[in-house]
Formats: sequence, C-alpha cells, structure tokens
Amino acid sequence: MGMIEEGVRLDRARGGRRKYRHNPDGCPGDAASLADRPTCVCVCVCAAGTPLKAPVPPEYELLPALDWASARDACWQEGAALAVPQSQRKAEQPTRRFAFNASDATRVDLGWLGASDAAKEGEFVTAGGVLLSKTGYTTWNPGQPAGKANENCLAFWKSNALLEDLPCAWKLPYICKVPL
Repeated sequence: MGMIEEGVRLDRARGGRRKYRHNPDGCPGDAASLADRPTCVCVCVCAAGTPLKAPVPPEYELLPALDWASARDACWQEGAALAVPQSQRKAEQPTRRFAFNASDATRVDLGWLGASDAAKEGEFVTAGGVLLSKTGYTTWNPGQPAGKANENCLAFWKSNALLEDLPCAWKLPYICKVPL
C-alpha cells in the first residue's frame, strides 16, 4: 500500500498555489472530502464524489457534466485546457479510468475533449489552434464525424476511446489537462 501524499503545488497560471493529493493505490476512502475541495488536483479521479479505484496520470482531472463551452472555460479558469489525446496510449489513459455518477448526466459513457469544428465544418481544431489531424490521435467511432451542422464539439467514448462529434449543448463530464 502506498502513502497518500498531500501538499501544495505551484500554479503558474494563477500565480499562486494549488492543493494536490496523490494516492498511488487509487482514490482514498474519503472521496467526499476531495469533492468538497474544488482547488484539489486529484492524481486519482474523484468525479461527483465517486472514487475510482485506480491511479490516474497527474495531468488529468475528471469533472462533473457541463456543456462543451462551459467545460472549456472551467478548465481555463483552473489554468488548464480540455484534454486532447496525442496518441492511442494517451487516449486510453483517461478513458480506462473514467468514472462518473449517473445522477449528474444521462450520457455517462461520453466525455468532452478539447477540439471543435464550429469555425469550419469538418475541420476540428484544438483550443491551441492545432488541427486535430495533426495531434497524433484521430481514431473516430464508425460513421464519425457525422458532419451534422449542430455537432461541432469533440467527445470520446470511455468504452473504446473512439472520438465522436456531438452537439456542444449536451452536458457531459470532461477532462482538464493540468500542466505540471
């Protein structure tokens, strides 16, 4: 059994410090206390107060359901960005560990990622202005992207890590990539 490490990490984006908690054995039993601390950077995933029993890379936080723009803004407010997988391995990291409380949204097998084709239909671009096709991971669900005018935001399926374009107004959990 590993030791739970708690401490303070410099938060460059906010010019201050952020609390963090690391448990190499997964989320601790007091997940509710973690959910009550919005400034906590959990190295384990603690979504909607429900712990996931596996460690997760420290740059990922899984957060409760929001529409895509609100999720993007929430990440930015924390000095982070919606995650964009750079490879098959990176795509599988958060999806293997995706836990979500069904009381927060009806679509629990999906989560937002950081790209959209709102500017030009069919051309998904990350918040940093990089074409999704240049990121290193573009494995779409069969029939996707669907090319519908109202489906402009990038999501992933937890069950298979495949990409999907969906209406941006849907409320889904999301993953922020926190720079370390």
